[in-house]
Amino acid sequence: MVEAALSIISSIIGGGIISIPYAMTTNGLFMGAMIHIVIMTCLMFTTKLYWESKDMYDAHSFSELCFMCFGKTSVYVINLLIAFVIFGILTLYMILFANISKSLLPASFKGTINTEQNWVQWMSQQKFTYILIVTILSIKTMCKKSLTELKF
Repeated sequence: MVEAALSIISSIIGGGIISIPYAMTTNGLFMGAMIHIVIMTCLMFTTKLYWESKDMYDAHSFSELCFMCFGKTSVYVINLLIAFVIFGILTLYMILFANISKSLLPASFKGTINTEQNWVQWMSQQKFTYILIVTILSIKTMCKKSLTELKF
């Protein structure tokens, strides 16, 4: 349970790192800070409710707590939601990495592609190239079953 919680927390923190600059630029510094304070307060309150209900029902996971409170269907819904959030954040990271990598290209690689230009220049302008590179480099880590296997 601790490993799953750490995985979810790292996904949430990672998504927050991406969203904070966007929220600040669209809403302004004051309003962006206020929105983050309100959201942080709501998250702290719901975490308190989760821990109290976990202790009250002696549950050991989200799934178990959902089963006790809402029935069998809720187990599938909560696990699907968690998987969707984690997959969505992973996808956002890969797209962000691809955009940053493309912006670091030399000026000779940017611009329109002529039929005479080589495939290396064409591949360097495609997002899927950088997403594929990150996936290949991180596949060994992504296939680990627990955090204890990540010891270096």
